[in-house]
Amino acid sequence: MSFSDEWPEVFVLDCGSSTFYAGIAGEDAPSCVFPSCIGTPKYSPIMISDCTMKSGYIGDQAIKREGILNLNYPIRNGIIKNWDLMEILLDYTFQEILSKNTQNSECEISDNESRSILFIDSILQPSSQKNHLMQLFFEKYGFGSFACSPQPLMSVYACGTTTALSLCLGEGVIQIVPCYWGFVDNNTTRRINFGGANVTDYMIKMLSENHGICLEGNRSIVDQMIRKIGRVAEDYDREYENSRMSSEGHQQYELPDGQVLNLSHEHFTCNEILFNPQIINSEYPGIVDIIQDSMQASNIDTRYGLYNNIIISGGVSLLPGLADRIRHDLAQLIPKSLRLSVVAAPERRYSSWIGGSIAGSLESFAEMAVAMADYEEYGCEALQRKKRFFDCFQP
Repeated sequence: MSFSDEWPEVFVLDCGSSTFYAGIAGEDAPSCVFPSCIGTPKYSPIMISDCTMKSGYIGDQAIKREGILNLNYPIRNGIIKNWDLMEILLDYTFQEILSKNTQNSECEISDNESRSILFIDSILQPSSQKNHLMQLFFEKYGFGSFACSPQPLMSVYACGTTTALSLCLGEGVIQIVPCYWGFVDNNTTRRINFGGANVTDYMIKMLSENHGICLEGNRSIVDQMIRKIGRVAEDYDREYENSRMSSEGHQQYELPDGQVLNLSHEHFTCNEILFNPQIINSEYPGIVDIIQDSMQASNIDTRYGLYNNIIISGGVSLLPGLADRIRHDLAQLIPKSLRLSVVAAPERRYSSWIGGSIAGSLESFAEMAVAMADYEEYGCEALQRKKRFFDCFQP
């Protein structure tokens, strides 16, 4: 993809608790996708060889060596907790984007004066994090302009609509944003620090209790197991009872060491906590309860349009049966006269990045972003002076 001199590149970053999605605005999909973790050795090497251990590994290289590394995730529940590690991931991300999207192999991160950055994060972030990010992108990386926008809103953008309820299901955060004709009422947004990581934790617990296998130090194996054979039950009580009476719905899974597990109900029970967190003694509400709470807080005139277009996105949304379960449970709670539609787009894993790619390629993006000159004049207050995507947008 080529850009004219009048139209600078816009780097789009969707940084989640478990995965980074990065690329250049205008592309159909992110060119750089990797786990948002850094691995450091657990043990000191005792053998001398040509294959020496590095001091740290990033992304997939760290996951492959999970057994001998301590995995550190700088983002937890959508909040950046370790800025030093975050900068390492950003350095790696920009180098990957440049290597995959530029023909000039000598192009460096420092050549960013003509580039813009769109950072996509979770909703209801502390202002201190946005200020720190803006300072980092301007002062360290030298970008010409900076903008930020929440993941659920960008997922609506990706669908090319202005009215929808966006449900973003991530590794550490569940987010709901109702958007009506391009406008968002902050009082109707919902966020809970609960998600795919809790599903993995519960699966590890059940494997230990029911099968005597400890995979606490091998979370990636459990994550892969859930992705391959996990699903959401439409009627959990009925399917759980059937699993006790018959082996028809049982699933087998082979571990890396060749051991084969026979899972009777664990492959769908682990995901049931998304709808009923009380199973693990959590006080958080379930997905459908959060949707209803947000709907009830919305203006009564907007609810018909929101129920008619519920958009799900995020890595957890890939679970088979999830959209059907949401549709089934909501149908029991709303009047039959309301039309209910749950949209699960094929690219929903990174639909928020796609929305950012679309937004970053619009002419109006320059009006939404904070320019370097504004930052130099107003400092961190420059972000508050700009009209942000979260206030309203028009695709």
